[in-house]
Amino acid sequence: MTRTPFIRTPFLLACLCGPLVLAGPVPARAAEVASYEECLVLAASDPDAAYEAARGWEGLGGGLPARHCAGLALVAAGLPEAGAEVLQALADEPGMGGREARASVLEQAASAWMVAGKPRHAIAALDAGLVLVPGDPDLLGDRGRAKGLIEDDAGAIADLTAALEAAPGRAGLLVLRAVSYRYEGQFDAALADLARALELAPGKPEALLERGLTRERTGDIDGARADYVAVLAQVGEGPTAEAARDALETLDVKPGG
Repeated sequence: MTRTPFIRTPFLLACLCGPLVLAGPVPARAAEVASYEECLVLAASDPDAAYEAARGWEGLGGGLPARHCAGLALVAAGLPEAGAEVLQALADEPGMGGREARASVLEQAASAWMVAGKPRHAIAALDAGLVLVPGDPDLLGDRGRAKGLIEDDAGAIADLTAALEAAPGRAGLLVLRAVSYRYEGQFDAALADLARALELAPGKPEALLERGLTRERTGDIDGARADYVAVLAQVGEGPTAEAARDALETLDVKPGG
């Protein structure tokens, strides 16, 4: 099965990292033309326009906030590799702020690299972020996700375990670790993580999908089918629904399915 990141471009602005806290205020002249907050809102609704606005704002003195918005707009516009390059370059800029700010933009760059299908680039960005902020659960969780994409499941489990020790109770991290446990053939551990994830987030579609896949591997076909159906009852479209629909169709054509 081809592994794909759970992250999708439309969720970057809303879900991955909050607005970057920069070292200094936006120059007054640039603030008269646009604001960082306005640019982020535009990036979420019209990324092409946001990119052009950010470039124009940068020329008028918008500086690092304008470049950051331009990078996010590129990702949202379906150009994640270009956006990742912009975001990663920002982490080395003078005036970028402290360790946390640099690590935050590296996390965003890593997310964009994963959307671009370059998880090894993402791991490099996250390695750099973890040098700045050792033990950060968000960086560890993202690096675990990226390691899963390159089929380093033992490494993924180690990172996700460390992330959960630092930030227990994150259902998404439990689901990610369950994926790697399944690929490692550790089905009991996977099912235990999924049971905990569903306690924390009842009905979470990603957890139900992964439990269905794990149950199918253990021969629990009825349980797998029930989980796939439950996913489709909650979400009718999107990558999770597509995966559940495909799994259900495959199950139906299997001998004895």
